[in-house]
Amino acid sequence: MASRVIASPSDGARDALNIGCGDHRIEGVIGCDIDGNAAAVDVVCDLNVYPYPFADGSFQRIVCRDILEHLDDVPRTIAELHRLLKPGGTVEVRIPHFTSMDAYADPTHRHYLSARSLDFCLEGTCRPGLRTGRRFRLVRRRIVFYRIYRVLGIAAWANRFPTRWEGHLAFIFPAQYVEFSLQALPSGSR
Repeated sequence: MASRVIASPSDGARDALNIGCGDHRIEGVIGCDIDGNAAAVDVVCDLNVYPYPFADGSFQRIVCRDILEHLDDVPRTIAELHRLLKPGGTVEVRIPHFTSMDAYADPTHRHYLSARSLDFCLEGTCRPGLRTGRRFRLVRRRIVFYRIYRVLGIAAWANRFPTRWEGHLAFIFPAQYVEFSLQALPSGSR
């Protein structure tokens, strides 16, 4: 599928990109999606085909909400987002947590992800076989819970000890999704 521009973004929208935007328009942000009929789409693009139709370092901010779980290759997609970011730029990621009812309700989901699923691309981590050469600094990771678990204090505990929560209590106290804010480090950073 060839990429195509279906709406000319305003000058203020040239610094931010929303991949997999669907009908969710964010003011001042270029919307990119495979569905050219979706309301928020400015650029039609198959996000499983690399490279994306933008130059290196085109964006200061990339929004990536509820799309990674649909794509074929998460490490390759993360590397591509890094390519598109200006040095120091940020990517905002939201994924359904693997304990969420929403993770399994959508038959188009290809991956079931955790609070540690993006550790492979963070500074100071090493996952053999997943090295992309594209590194990020973790600015924020937040596990978001259903209201009752926030009231009971489970959310605060799980966000403080995500590995313990996922290893022992995640299926007892399930989460909704995980939010990440990642800052792009220069290529080749360790």
